[in-house]
Amino acid sequence: MLPLLLHPRIREAAEWPGGVAKRVGWRPSINLTEVWRSYTTLTDRHGQMAFVNTVRSVIDIAGQRVSAHDRLYLAAAVPTLIVWGDRDRIIPVEHAYRAAEAIPGARLEVLKGAGHFLPWRNADRFLAVLEDFLKSTTPANVPDDQWRKLLTSAPPDDELE
Repeated sequence: MLPLLLHPRIREAAEWPGGVAKRVGWRPSINLTEVWRSYTTLTDRHGQMAFVNTVRSVIDIAGQRVSAHDRLYLAAAVPTLIVWGDRDRIIPVEHAYRAAEAIPGARLEVLKGAGHFLPWRNADRFLAVLEDFLKSTTPANVPDDQWRKLLTSAPPDDELE
């Protein structure tokens, strides 16, 4: 089904009405633009193969089967900023709270009224948070031997649950 839905001619046929509408002044929303951009990357055979391989590696019939949550403690060595919209309908904001709890010292900024495409839909607010983080945060300087120790050690006991 995927090759049929993602066939370049299907994309071209779907783009035709949008092209006509743009000529008379219609401007698509940023959400539609980003979703369409993501879709069009899948109309290429190599893009399709990469997408299918990625999906198969992380999702099975029971749903998502992999998570980085048990490794987020590794990020404690570097300053971490998590910016999320409280109205994200693609990845719920609860994921942001869980990630921030799992990364010691992480800074969490939840933008009220924002959805999933923060850098596009809420660019000014997103940029202000990012610039403040960069100005107020000392960059990490983690020696190689400390990384090696972190990466070869077992996760903390509370991460095993």
